[in-house]
Amino acid sequence: MNMKNQPRRRSLLRAALIALAAMLLIGNYGSPASAVTWNNSGSVGSVTLPKTVGYYYAYNPTITVGARNAKESPAYAGYAQKICFTSKLWRIVPTPNVKGYPYWALTDSNSRCGTITAAQTSINDGGNVFPSSDIIPGRGYSVTVDVSWQLTNGTVIGRMNLDYDRAADYACTSANCYVSTTQWGGGAFIAFPNM
Repeated sequence: MNMKNQPRRRSLLRAALIALAAMLLIGNYGSPASAVTWNNSGSVGSVTLPKTVGYYYAYNPTITVGARNAKESPAYAGYAQKICFTSKLWRIVPTPNVKGYPYWALTDSNSRCGTITAAQTSINDGGNVFPSSDIIPGRGYSVTVDVSWQLTNGTVIGRMNLDYDRAADYACTSANCYVSTTQWGGGAFIAFPNM
């Protein structure tokens, strides 16, 4: 075996693995979440539902809430509308704990807002990545996304809550990641085993 070619082979293999992981990650964004629970109030537009994706590489798990597109509120079409997206990451707190039963605790949240001008009909939020610093291996994580529509004067015209509470709402794009559901009725989650 030629020893001079080993570093090059490793570099090529590493590049191929990273490219494969990226293709798998992008491919799963195109698959919509199918079982998200919606809660609406007021006059809302439609919102796309990308899956929430888990990825584990070199002891660094991440959870990505895919980019979504929100359409203007049809009741206020022709008016400029500000749309805000708040992605929330929830962690299972297992028993035993002070409450005596398992529950979801808010771990992190990220908000992004943008304005649809009177000439536009939709906006894209760009998605959100929750980094490994937010994730404890061996614990389950769930995602919710709050979307609000408001006029430029600040009047809220509609709200939507998207609860990613079913296994079909999540996908893993690497080893050391899995999707499951709670045994206590708390819904689905994505997790990374203790390594």
